[in-house]
Parts: sequence; C-alpha cells; structure tokens
Amino acid sequence: MNPAKAEKYDLTRGERIRQGYFAALELVMRRFLGEMESYFFDSFKIHCQFDFLIQPNRQFRDYLAEIEQPCPIFLFQFSPLKTQALLVMENRVANLFLRKKELMARGQTMISKAFEVNEQNFGPLEDAALAMIQGLAKSWGKLEPAQAQLSQLVSHRVKAKVLPPTESVVIVNLLTNYKGLQTKWQFCFSAYELDPLLKKFGKKALLTGYAETAPNPAERAHLEERLQTCAPYQVKGILGEMTLAPAELHKAMEEGRPLPFVNNLQGNILVTLNGEPMLSAQVGDSHGHLALQVKGKYKESKQEAKKKPMPFKPISFPQA
Repeated sequence: MNPAKAEKYDLTRGERIRQGYFAALELVMRRFLGEMESYFFDSFKIHCQFDFLIQPNRQFRDYLAEIEQPCPIFLFQFSPLKTQALLVMENRVANLFLRKKELMARGQTMISKAFEVNEQNFGPLEDAALAMIQGLAKSWGKLEPAQAQLSQLVSHRVKAKVLPPTESVVIVNLLTNYKGLQTKWQFCFSAYELDPLLKKFGKKALLTGYAETAPNPAERAHLEERLQTCAPYQVKGILGEMTLAPAELHKAMEEGRPLPFVNNLQGNILVTLNGEPMLSAQVGDSHGHLALQVKGKYKESKQEAKKKPMPFKPISFPQA
C-alpha cells in the first residue's frame, strides 16, 4: 500500500479525548451538565446555560470562610468517598426554587439575595439538592457505580465542618446562566478521598461523548474498548520493602551499606500496573536487556508463599 494514498481514520469520530489527572472528574461534570439542563427544563420549563470550573488546592477552612452567610449548605454522602461532601447553593439559586410557582405562572419573578432556613422552604430546597446529588451519582455511574444520600441542611458554615480545617479540598463550581441571571452551585470534595479515584482513570483516555456527530451505541462501545486497550499503562517492578527508624535513615545513606529488603514472594518481585499490585515476576536478562518473566498473579503468588512452611534452624546455647 502506498502510504501517500492512505486515508486517515479518526478513531474518535470527532469526539474529544481527555487525559490527565482531572480527566475523570471533567468527564463526570460534562455529563452532569446535561442532567441539570434536563432537570431545570422539567422543573421550570426554562432553558439554562451551564458550565463548570474546577478549583483544586484549597484548604477546607479557607473555603468555608468564603461562603456567604446565611446560605443553604447540604451535607451529603457520596459512595465513592468515605467522608461527607458539601453542596452549597448561592442564595439566588435557593430563592429561584422557593419562587418556582410564581416563576412558572408569570414567566418571571423577583430573586432576592436574602435567605433564611425555615419549615416552609426546607422541603423545596431538599428536593432540589436531592436531584443535584442524584444527578451527580448518575453521571459518575458512567465510570463506576455510585450512590448519593443527603445527610443534613445547615445555614451556617460553623455547622458544615465535615473535614479537618487544613485538609485539601477540590471545589467544583457549577455556573448557571438564565437571561442575564448568573449564579452558581458548588460541590466540595476531600482531595485526599478523590485522589485514588482520579488516578484510577487519569492514565486512561476518556471519551467526553459530546461530538457534533456522535457514533451509535455499537460504535461507541467499540471505540471505548479500543481506547481503553490503547491507553498507556505504567509498569514497575518492585524488589521489596523495608522500614527504617529515623535514627537509622542517615546510616542507610552511607556508601557501601547494604539495605536488607523484605520480599514476600520467595525471590520473585512485585509488578504494578499504574500503581496497582498485579503480577509476580522473576528478574533476568533478555537479549541484553533487563527483563521480567511473569510467574503468576500477585495475590495468588502471595498466598502460595504463605502456605509453604517457614524455615527453621535450631541453635545450641553455650554451656554455663
């Protein structure tokens, strides 16, 4: 075949591919925008424009200090995370839901910046927040199963301290625009809890699913399979591990000092794929290159090593 006459084949069919640390969160939020567009249209019969902005590297206490007082702050449990997350409504968003009937009847209403939590407005706001976190769980479900459950509604940041003050958080701003009314919602997640989830998908290419001409479901499944197969994986061979007391650390850095590593695979080494322990392998030479020969799965090899009897050598005590 003449390479000059070869036609290029676009594997993505025009879809945008994202890759990197926040790729998974960006994918989830783009799907979430679609959920919110449908929700607002069903609730108010209006079409709102949505966008999002991710703000990482924030301390939890600094974020709480910026929240206007009072305003609706929902505490909720999101199943991929062990700690609670926050959903914060700007007061104008809250009042939009509190004046829902007036808005639908007249097509317009006055949106106040003042807010107060009471028995009358708790119900409508809880329904709105529940729809938000369920939409988030549904969007995350494109990656893996997720569930969300409301815990509590508070109106002051003092009662929203679900994380340690200095813990790093990731803030996701959901920006809403309707006929010049610009407001926002905010999700606040623990960066420590999000980190393993983001890294799990960060090395893989992810289709956003918002192309002008999206493929049919059969083509999409094929493309996603190809992208997952072609995604890069980082492979590491780990010799063993050891623990050093602080006093021993400087001695370990001396030239010529041996470091006794512990190996629980009986001479084989651990092989990780993107940081996950996967295989047991033997180190050797292959055509002049350092190589690993796979001996089996890590968990199975580790169990086999445990079953074998431990070596025992009797000693003789000196006679008194």
